[in-house]
Amino acid sequence: MSTRSGNPKSQINAAVALGVAAGVNIALDQSAQNLIAVSIVYTASATAGSRVPTVRILNAAGNVLWSAVFATAGTTGQVPRLMLGSGTPSTSVTTPLQQTFPIPVEMALEPNSSLQILDAANIDTTDTVAVNILTCH
Repeated sequence: MSTRSGNPKSQINAAVALGVAAGVNIALDQSAQNLIAVSIVYTASATAGSRVPTVRILNAAGNVLWSAVFATAGTTGQVPRLMLGSGTPSTSVTTPLQQTFPIPVEMALEPNSSLQILDAANIDTTDTVAVNILTCH
């Protein structure tokens, strides 16, 4: 464990539907000071169409602190893995369907920050996401 990273903590969120066009907001652990990594399993419903997975880090006021639009578009019934990592290079793989995206190294979090996941194409709000968030304190 890096002394820079402090004490790592994993926040596991069971699969939840996007629910609305604005997607799902997941409150980040309020003792977290830095975001290290996020792993998202995005499960597309049976509704036809190419999804445009978008991930944002929001502060308590809903302002976007960081945002990424993934080039890996899931279609009917696909389950792409989307991974954000501190200092991770950007990659896109089609078999298995996954994409990695860099976030700033030990990205500082404001109090009451949240992770927002949505489909910018708004194909089907019953698509689900399961999320594992690694933070440090």
